[in-house]
Amino acid sequence: MSTSLKIRGLKSVLLVFTTIVLLYCFIFNPPLVFLPVGITKIIYVLAFPFFMLSAVNKLYWRKFKSVTILMLVYIFYTFLVHIGFSSQTQFFQRSCLMLFESFFTAYVIAYYLVKYFKDKADLIILWTAIVASAISTLLVMRPDLRMAANELFPLPNEERLQFLLTFRGFGIADDLLFSYSIALSVGLCICMKYARNNMLYYIFIVLFFFGIFFNARIGMVPILIYLIFIVVLEHKFSLLMRLSIVAILLVFLFKNSGILGEHTNTMEWLMDGGNEISFLLKGETGEKLGTFDALSKMLIVPDTLFGLIFGTGENIYLAKNNSDIGYILQLNYGGIIQVLLFLFIVIALYRKLKKNVSSENRWFCMVFIGTFLICNVKGLFFSTISGIRMLMLLFFVYTLSRKKVNANI
Repeated sequence: MSTSLKIRGLKSVLLVFTTIVLLYCFIFNPPLVFLPVGITKIIYVLAFPFFMLSAVNKLYWRKFKSVTILMLVYIFYTFLVHIGFSSQTQFFQRSCLMLFESFFTAYVIAYYLVKYFKDKADLIILWTAIVASAISTLLVMRPDLRMAANELFPLPNEERLQFLLTFRGFGIADDLLFSYSIALSVGLCICMKYARNNMLYYIFIVLFFFGIFFNARIGMVPILIYLIFIVVLEHKFSLLMRLSIVAILLVFLFKNSGILGEHTNTMEWLMDGGNEISFLLKGETGEKLGTFDALSKMLIVPDTLFGLIFGTGENIYLAKNNSDIGYILQLNYGGIIQVLLFLFIVIALYRKLKKNVSSENRWFCMVFIGTFLICNVKGLFFSTISGIRMLMLLFFVYTLSRKKVNANI
């Protein structure tokens, strides 16, 4: 397996550079102060007519018709809930945007990535994630640049997040406190894939370290799933050993360089996460569990059988009795039916992926479904966020990269 992009001549350089810029805009959706909407929305407004009028949609409907129909059913159900309960339209709007953003547009982008970069399409996605991680690293190192970045790329509801942003939120992207780190962690999984044959890729672990840990601890989920797959299913302990050595060296270097000393609040927050997991495994209860204790208090369910099955049409995020658990938000809005529709879509996507993915990319099947199911506990993951865009883009890339399909592109 080749581990590098063959860049020859100015035309090739421009193609790679432009592709990385466009991928960065699509996946991470940097919020520009002078734009009334996100860059991602501009991209899919332009991409959708192209999808409909060009020949690329024929292959899409032939291969992905069934999962798209399921997504349309999900959208229609959220619309019925909106009409039936006279509720707000957030779920319906997000579902519609997801169809355009994470299905149609992600497919068009993946189609041309595979067409021009063949089996290295995921490598250029990796380099896009490396760029994002490098930006996060720079902002951690340079607080003055971070302040300037926050002015030019303002996060929504900054007043509400002001306390959190004193030790989190290092990057130029939307959703820094949740799915940004998940998207980077999936990028780290690709990095580990290429590190098997080229140890130079271990160098980029330091960048991913800053990008993931200085934004959201949930970002550990994809890489942990990847490591479990490598060790338990493929019995490749050498990669885990090399990664452990690199991690130990990184901790030693950072501890003695003084860099981490400038971010003591972030380090304490990360250590608290480790302690919470330790207490959970020991069977502790109460405030010691921190995040887990908070999540247990957010298990709010409808108080009627009708509401349990069909929902109440309420979005209880930031409500009086609030929750930010994705499954609970779906349950309260559209009931068990909406939760089941979500699960049907995820399982259908997983089965499609497992059927078409090549042997060297089987790891992504576990990362894909595991990230969907686990991260929807921490927040509403089934939405228009960078983690979904990264997963769906790779879903189409790995599905289209099969030789039988690739021959038709």
